[in-house]
Amino acid sequence: MTIAILAITAYLAVPSITSMYATNEIEAAQQDVAQALRKAKQFARSVNTTVSVVFTLNQKDNTISFSLPDGTNQLPDGIILNTVELPGNVAVSSGNATYGFNALGIVDNTNVVPIPSVITLTSGRDANKTRSVTLLNLLGQLQVD
Repeated sequence: MTIAILAITAYLAVPSITSMYATNEIEAAQQDVAQALRKAKQFARSVNTTVSVVFTLNQKDNTISFSLPDGTNQLPDGIILNTVELPGNVAVSSGNATYGFNALGIVDNTNVVPIPSVITLTSGRDANKTRSVTLLNLLGQLQVD
């Protein structure tokens, strides 16, 4: 009898646990995207150079990396801007986009990124779970929904 009750409880709990996991995963990815954009803007201003945020998306993994004008990810003071790996179960709508910030922290339009620009994240576990990060203006203000 006890085993039957445990089996029924587990059967009922699995969908809610899966949904909770998908929610946590998509929210973490959303924060990673927003933080990467903020970090690029901050570093561009602090070292007086352009810093780009590069989204590399494929079926195997999704990454956010940083690039300076010389093609490296190491700032003059030795700080290395590490690549951020997004969860594999999260689809990002921005494609293989690049967002740049110039030395003033203003969005660098040489990459022809439309403003406002919406980056949509969708859970691979539950397509109804979506989040977005919107680059609102040339000043780099973000809206996280």
